[in-house]
This record gives sequence, C-alpha cells and structure tokens, in this order.
Amino acid sequence: MKTHKSPLMFSLVVLMAAVGCATTPEQIPEPAQAAKVNDYPTHDRVEYVLNCVAQHGGLTFITQYACGCKIDKIAEKLSFAEYEAAKTFSMLKSTPGEAG
Repeated sequence: MKTHKSPLMFSLVVLMAAVGCATTPEQIPEPAQAAKVNDYPTHDRVEYVLNCVAQHGGLTFITQYACGCKIDKIAEKLSFAEYEAAKTFSMLKSTPGEAG
C-alpha cells in the first residue's frame, strides 16, 4: 500500500518546528511559574493575530497558527504593559516630532 504525503502537511510541520511551538516548554521553577499571569486581554491577542495574518498573505491555517504562536511567545517574555508600550512605539516611530 502506497501512501501520499501532503506537501501542506510537511510545510505545517516545518513551520511549527521553525516557529518553536512544536518544542516542549522550558521548565520554569515553581515560584516563578506561580508569579506568571496571563494578563493579555483576548481582544488584544485576536487583534495581533489578525494583523499578523494580514501581513503574511491572508488567512490560512498555517498563518493563523503561526501568528497565534507568536503572540503566545511574546506573552511569555513581556507583560501586557510592556507589550502595549512596544506596540505604541512601533506604530508611532515614524511620526515626526515637533522639530519635523
């Protein structure tokens, strides 16, 4: 019996491995893990994913999964307040100041 492997499935596996979502989560000591809080509102997570998907060629399962994974990785490293500050800076960095 001959099986045909889908190129889409292969691409999905490669993408998951490249993005880092297919790896096991790093082990965090118990006290640090308890201090970690999921403080990202759902609205902001969805907004990030939709903007990311739009920037990467439109809605497909692969882009949706990859973008969802990216915001999870960001949330592991930044608090929501830090994320908001970085997002604001990135949106306004090209805005000229008073001096032009």
